[in-house]
Amino acid sequence: MRNRELVQRFDATVDMGLDAVDILSVEKELVAFSTELNSPHGNFYHGDLRTTSGACIPNVALLRLFQVSGDRGLDAIHFVGKLDDILGFLDAIQRISRAEWLRDPGKLVTMLKEHQVDIWFSIEGTERVAATTAIYDGDILSAANGTVVATNADLMHASVPAGIPKRGIDYGLDALSGPRSGRREELRLSTEILHRGELAFNDGDILKFANGIALRAEELYKPFEPKADFVGTDAFYLYMEEKPMTVGGFMPHVLKYFQQRVQALRRAER
Repeated sequence: MRNRELVQRFDATVDMGLDAVDILSVEKELVAFSTELNSPHGNFYHGDLRTTSGACIPNVALLRLFQVSGDRGLDAIHFVGKLDDILGFLDAIQRISRAEWLRDPGKLVTMLKEHQVDIWFSIEGTERVAATTAIYDGDILSAANGTVVATNADLMHASVPAGIPKRGIDYGLDALSGPRSGRREELRLSTEILHRGELAFNDGDILKFANGIALRAEELYKPFEPKADFVGTDAFYLYMEEKPMTVGGFMPHVLKYFQQRVQALRRAER
């Protein structure tokens, strides 16, 4: 989907960027996402979670249990739970306006609990003085429970000096995907900054949870023939079965599908 297709329900006509994405239904073209920019009309902000069906959850509602006010951005999102429950939750929030969420941000936690769903996400900044616990832009946070699902140190391989304050570096969390079961060890992610140490990676690589590199950026972007040598990965969606897989955690038929799509688009442009 082009960016304009993602944001068209919000009266946006320019490229707003893409900071986070989760594809809930290919058939219904139902995508949850966040953008890099605020709406020029003021009807959404870059930290809001939006869907292609028109739902909009303000950033303050996601951070309700962390007792953090203001918009802290939304760099990664991943829905956890049974898919039918997730779709039921998304259907229910269609009737709730952004203004209503702002009046009662605690409603989100109640609805997530009712539907047995969670939203895992990351923010753009650091909140060392958050009322509940310090949170960093490299942590995975739980909207339903107000807890840190995984710190940046948990996400990285043991050879990577991740973790504040003890190890000194927060690599950020730009993208997150994996199975809906909530098994952390099967998650895949990308970081905001690169690492030049023993296990070198850059912000375009897709990493395994605490276990190195799943897919190099050059492998991921090669079919698009990028003119730049260095491109990051701000958002991605990964279809995973409920069991470990090969090819860096990617389903082979999914990779083949995207390769065929790229080839078809290239032929059409010519």
